[in-house]
Amino acid sequence: ENEYIDTEFETSRYAETLWGIVPVIDGAAASEITEFPVPEDLSGVVGKVNDDNAIFDYYSGSWTSQTFNGSYGNDVHWAQDTEARVSFRFYGDGFKVYVRQHVVFGLCDVTVDGNTVKTGVSGYNNGDKHQGLLLTVDGLEYGLHEVDLKFYPDPDYAKRKRYDFDFVEILRENSPA
Repeated sequence: ENEYIDTEFETSRYAETLWGIVPVIDGAAASEITEFPVPEDLSGVVGKVNDDNAIFDYYSGSWTSQTFNGSYGNDVHWAQDTEARVSFRFYGDGFKVYVRQHVVFGLCDVTVDGNTVKTGVSGYNNGDKHQGLLLTVDGLEYGLHEVDLKFYPDPDYAKRKRYDFDFVEILRENSPA
C-alpha cells in the first residue's frame, strides 16, 4: 500500500504557502519530486500569451490597458514615470518578452524564481516598433517558474520612462516526452 505525507514547499507571491504530497519510500519522505504534471491552470499556456491573459499580475505601478493597432491582440498594458511591475507563472524552459518599442521606453530588470537574470534591458527604439522583442530567457530547467518584470525610468535619459507591455511567448523546447 502506498503511503504519502503532506510537505510544505517554499512560499511565493501567489500563495503564502505551497503544499504538495510526496511519497514515503522505505519509511522516509522522498527528497525530490522528479516528475509532476503541468498545473491545470497553466496547461494551455504555451506560445504567445497576450497582455490581457489572467496569468499576468500587474501588481505595482499605474498600468492601463489600451487598444494599439499593430500590437499583438491589438492592445498593450502601459505605465510610465515610476517603477511598474508585472509577474507571471509559466510551465516550460524559457520565455520571450515583447513590447511596443519607442523613443521614450525605459528599462527592465528580470527575476526568475527569485534570481535576477537580466538588468537594465532597454526597450528604446528610434521610431515605433510594435511586437518588438525586448528579451529572451531560455535554458531554464523544464518546469514551473515564477517571473517578475520590473520596468523603471532610464536614469541617463529623463524622457525614457514609459513601458508598453505587449505579450510573452512561453517556450517548451526541451519538454520531457
